[in-house]
Amino acid sequence: MTQPGDVNAGVGTTAIFVLLLLIAVSFRLPWFFQDVIDWDESVFILVGDALAHGHLPYTLVWDNKPPLGFAFFAFIIAFLPDSLAFVRFGGAVLVALSALLVFRIATGLMGRRAAFLAATFFIIAVSVLVSSGPAVMMEHVALMPLLGALSLIDNKTSSHGRLLVIGVLLGAATMVRTNLAYVLLSVLLLLPFAHAHRSLRERALVTVYIASGSLIVFGAIFLVYAVNGYGKLLVDSAIRVPLAYSESALGYLDVGKAMLGSAFRFGWQGAVVGLQWVLNALFWVAGLAGVALLVVMERHRNAASTMILVFLAATLLSILSSGYPWGHYLLQLAPFFAIGAGLVVSTAILNLKRSWLVVIIGATVIGFTADNVGVYRVMLMSHAKDGEVYRGVNFELARYLRNVSEPEDTLFTTDDILLYWLMDTYPVVPVAAFPANLWMEQAVLKPLYGPAATTEAVLEEIVSRQPTRIILPEGRVGSRGDIDTRQAFPRELLDDYHLERVVAGRLIYRRD
Repeated sequence: MTQPGDVNAGVGTTAIFVLLLLIAVSFRLPWFFQDVIDWDESVFILVGDALAHGHLPYTLVWDNKPPLGFAFFAFIIAFLPDSLAFVRFGGAVLVALSALLVFRIATGLMGRRAAFLAATFFIIAVSVLVSSGPAVMMEHVALMPLLGALSLIDNKTSSHGRLLVIGVLLGAATMVRTNLAYVLLSVLLLLPFAHAHRSLRERALVTVYIASGSLIVFGAIFLVYAVNGYGKLLVDSAIRVPLAYSESALGYLDVGKAMLGSAFRFGWQGAVVGLQWVLNALFWVAGLAGVALLVVMERHRNAASTMILVFLAATLLSILSSGYPWGHYLLQLAPFFAIGAGLVVSTAILNLKRSWLVVIIGATVIGFTADNVGVYRVMLMSHAKDGEVYRGVNFELARYLRNVSEPEDTLFTTDDILLYWLMDTYPVVPVAAFPANLWMEQAVLKPLYGPAATTEAVLEEIVSRQPTRIILPEGRVGSRGDIDTRQAFPRELLDDYHLERVVAGRLIYRRD
């Protein structure tokens, strides 16, 4: 709990948020001008752009995520339509807001200085320690409502209005990341029993109000799709495809082993020992120790701490059941381990001085910034040379295409998703936005289009739409027999195209 002499007690919420935002920007800035950090982010931007122009997710650009998370990208793009850096800045704001919620949750377990340190741990983890952290991922978006719901759970008998809001927030988190339905179900089952003094009727009302809040979110989204004639598309995209996706993959044990490897940066040759590995190890080990303290130490146990454990366990179970050990799934565990790490610090250092807090955070920020001076130097030199600050294959392709394209030109690319956005266009077939989907017959194409759907049929459909240009990486052109094994584009489908140019290792084919 907050100590009377805590120097941060007089610091307002706005000031704390500003400090957290500055820390978030410091750790995320080196990637503001890089074209691709994770393919997922590129397709999120593309769907968000379509939504900002009035096209519901899945209709013009398809991805296998629930639809609500794309609203964040649409909101950012509506403000500044052509700025990747602004999207990344929006991600920094998201991270800072989530860190503020981590701070609020942590203050119920430790002093405000330790809670601020926990919030800083969270920022570092979701920005540089976890795979794809510098990008703006759906996990970043989902953590806002998830942590918002957790922050509203306290020792008091919650009002019906608060319970309804908790339900709305958990429903919103589920409509950003489907796996977080595990958290919603866990809260529905366990929160009514978090307070022994509740009557049976009160416990039933807890479930009713939280469920009602979630159903408001689910119902509103389905209504929007249904009245526009896309109800089946929503169900297929947000439910059937994710279920098929998880069923076609790994088991719990294999996913768990792979996620441990991602957390501690184990490679094929064993652990890569260095500063990155040390920071990862410290974060996850200290976080786990803090979680153990919540379990065994009676003085930390209350409704809020119990629900931290419930949220953590449910999120972990949802990741293990996903069937795919993508490293960025760890972003969803980071806030709970950050709170645990903060608890370890507050337990080990009972009176964390302000000077120590400033030194720890300041040295970390300065050290990280100094380590990335080379990135800023290259960016400034590039701007001085040709006025460009953005870097990457997608930007090189866009600079070439803008000089040779007509406004009505269309394109298809197997790797460079962001290029569609940079060229102010969309894929000729919605599912082609994320090219890997085209080679996932059982997990994507069949549940979406029916049992007869095949990779070859969809590729032929794309070519039949006669895109002006087809852009492929060197070495990705093969025969029809290569389709299922190498994700190669069949050369036979390029009969009506000629090689126009090679740019940044990409073959640009133009229709004759």
